[in-house]
Amino acid sequence: MAKGTTGYYFDGKIYPMNTPLEILKALPLMDVIRLTFLLLKAKSIKDRTPFDVITAKNG
Repeated sequence: MAKGTTGYYFDGKIYPMNTPLEILKALPLMDVIRLTFLLLKAKSIKDRTPFDVITAKNG
C-alpha cells in the first residue's frame, strides 16, 4: 500500500506536512502557538456529535 503525503506549495517550494516536526518547522512560531491552542481546545470537547452534521461544503 502506498503511503500518502501531505504538503503545501508556497513561493516556488513544496513544504512537507507529514509529521509534527515538519509542521513545526514549516510554520512561523505564532502560527505554531495558535495551532497548539486550537488542538488543545478541540481535544477538550467531550461531545462531538453536534459537529457530525457539518459537511466540508457547509463548514
